[in-house]
Amino acid sequence: MKRLKQGILWITILGSLLYSLALPVIWLDYQVNKDFIAKVFCINKDKPELKCNGKCYLAKKLKKAKKQQEDQTAELRQVSLALAVTALATFTFNTFAEEPLQHFGEVNNLYNFHFLSEIFHPPIV
Repeated sequence: MKRLKQGILWITILGSLLYSLALPVIWLDYQVNKDFIAKVFCINKDKPELKCNGKCYLAKKLKKAKKQQEDQTAELRQVSLALAVTALATFTFNTFAEEPLQHFGEVNNLYNFHFLSEIFHPPIV
């Protein structure tokens, strides 16, 4: 059970890391390959007055990545909900009624208080 929890934790951490780095990686790829993207993938190659330089391709890639992230977020919510329901289903409550009661023998109190007895007076000379 402990290994399962650790595995789920590491998968969640790795997923969160990849999730947060997806858009910067796309932008970095665009910056590194800007000339190649402008020549090969740019939709506006025949319109140099727009000065697109492949930004249309970048916008398309970013839009696609955001859509994938939204889909993954929805799936992640479903998975986390399923894990939460599973965790609640396996949780058991321990009540005091299930434990057998221990009966101890009756305690005899042999100590008496004599509040009404006479008060001691010293002898008179």
